[in-house]
Amino acid sequence: MSKIKRAAIMGRVSSDEQAKGYSLDVQIDALTGYCVRNNIEIVYTFKEDHSAKSFDRPAFKEFLRFAKSNKGKIDLLLFTSWDRFSRNTADAYEMLGVLKRLGIEPQATEQPIDLSIPENKAMLAFYLAIPEIENDRRSIKITGGIKGALKEGRWVGAIPRGYCRVREQNGKTQMIPNSDAPMIKRLFMWIEDGFNQQECIRMAMDQFGYKIDKTRLSILLRNPLYVGKILIKGDLNCTDQLIDAKHEAIVNESLFFAVQERLNIASQHSNRVKATTKDEALPLRGIYKCHHCGNNLTGSASKGKSGRGYYYYHCNHCKQLRVRADYANLVIENVLREIELTQNAERVFEKIMKKYFNGSAAERARKKEIHSKQLAETEKRIKNLEELFLDRSLSIEEFRSLKDSLDKDKKKQRDEIIKLEEDRSSVDQKIKNAIKLSKGIRELYLSLDVHGKSKLLCSIFPERLEIENGKCRTPSLHPALLLVLRCAKGSENKKAGNLTDNLQISRRVEPEGVEPSSNQGSRKVSTCLFAN
Repeated sequence: MSKIKRAAIMGRVSSDEQAKGYSLDVQIDALTGYCVRNNIEIVYTFKEDHSAKSFDRPAFKEFLRFAKSNKGKIDLLLFTSWDRFSRNTADAYEMLGVLKRLGIEPQATEQPIDLSIPENKAMLAFYLAIPEIENDRRSIKITGGIKGALKEGRWVGAIPRGYCRVREQNGKTQMIPNSDAPMIKRLFMWIEDGFNQQECIRMAMDQFGYKIDKTRLSILLRNPLYVGKILIKGDLNCTDQLIDAKHEAIVNESLFFAVQERLNIASQHSNRVKATTKDEALPLRGIYKCHHCGNNLTGSASKGKSGRGYYYYHCNHCKQLRVRADYANLVIENVLREIELTQNAERVFEKIMKKYFNGSAAERARKKEIHSKQLAETEKRIKNLEELFLDRSLSIEEFRSLKDSLDKDKKKQRDEIIKLEEDRSSVDQKIKNAIKLSKGIRELYLSLDVHGKSKLLCSIFPERLEIENGKCRTPSLHPALLLVLRCAKGSENKKAGNLTDNLQISRRVEPEGVEPSSNQGSRKVSTCLFAN
C-alpha cells in the first residue's frame, strides 16, 4: 500500500487580480478537490493577498516556520499555477532550494512538472520567467504612462495639502485649490517675513487651528506644486525637469523662490560640525558594561577644581557605576599583556592554526565541487534556452530576459570558483604572522586608533567586559584564546574561574577546559584576531 502524501495548499492573489478569476476561495476549492481526487491529506492551508515579486509575505513566512518546526510532516506544497508561487525567477529558484532541504516538493496543479526529469527544468524556467516578464512589462507601461501624464502637466501622485482632485468633462482628473489654500499661502508669507518654521507652526495653530509638524512643513515649503510647477526626476539619459503644470498655483513665483532662498540660508547655518562618536581617551566605550544593570557604559569628560579635564566611564541607566577612564584603560592593557603567548602556548596555537587551515581546505574543495555542478547546470540551461529561441518557442524579449538572468548566475558561480581556487602557499606565512602578532598583542593594541582598538577587543571577547575591583570579568572568551590560556597558565585557577591575574570568567558560566565540550563541535578557530 502506497504512503498517503501530506500537503500544504496555498492560495495567493494580489489586489489587482481579484476581478480576473484568481479569487482565494476559487483557488482553495480547486486545490482541495485536487487533493481529494489524488488521495492527498491536507495538513496546512494558507491564503495570501500580497504580490509575488518576493517571498517577503507574512503568510508564506508563517508557513515556512510551520514547515521547519514540523520537518518531515509535509511532502507537497500545492498551488494552482507557478505565477501563484512567485513572479521573480531568482527568488523562486532560491526558495525551491529551501523547500527541497525541508523535504517539500512544490507543484502547480494546473502546470504539473516532474522535476526528477532534467529536461523539465527548462519548462520550469519558462513558467517562472513568463510572470516576471509580464510584471516588468506592466511596470514599464505604468511608468511610461505616469511620466507621460507628468509631461502633460497633470500631477498623478498623492494630492498635497491645499488641493483636492476633481474629474473634468474629458474624463481626466485635475487638482484645484481647496479651503486650506489660503492657510498654505499664509505659511509662505510668514517665512518671507522672517519667521522661522517653529514660529509658523505655533501661529498656524493659535490663529487658525491648523496643525502641522516641522517635517511636513519643510516638505510643504519645498514643494513646487504650490507654484504651479511639476518636478520630473531625471534618469541616466536626462536631467531633472521643472515644467509648467495645468493646475492653479496657490503662491506666485516671486514668493515661492524668496522662501526657497531663506530656507537655503537657514540650512547652511544649521550645518554645524558634529562631535565625533569616538574619543581617543575613551576607547572602551561599548566594550565595558555595568555589572549592576548589564547596560553598556558610556564615557565623558569632566573638569576638576584645577580646571583639568578628567575622563570617566559611567552608566547612564542605573547611575551606580563611575570609573576613571585612565584606570579602566590600564586594566585592559594589563589583561592583553597577560594573554600574550608563552613558548608552550605557542606550540598549541600553531597546531590549532594548522588544523583550522586543513579543515578550511576540505571545505573549500566541497564548495568548489558544488559551484562546479551549478555552473554546469546553468550552462546546460542556457543551451536549452537558445534551442527554444531558435525553435521560435520564445520571443526575443523573453529570450533576452531569461538569458540575462542565467548569465548573471553563470558569472556569480565562476567568480565563486575562482575565489575558492586561490593559492594556499601563503598559509605557513600566515601562521608565522599570527604567532608574531600574538606575542605582542598589547603593543598592537596600543598602536591602533580608537576604532581599531574596539574592533580588536570585540574579536577577542565575544561578550562585553565588566570591570570591578581592578579586574575584568567576562561570561565567555574566544575558544582559541581559552585553549591557549589553559595551556599557558595551567589549571590551578580553574575552579575559581581565574584565567589570569586580571581576567576572570564569570561564575554565571561554567568555564570550559582544554577539551572542548560536545556542543562546541561546530565552532571553528578564527584568525581574525591575528592574520593580516
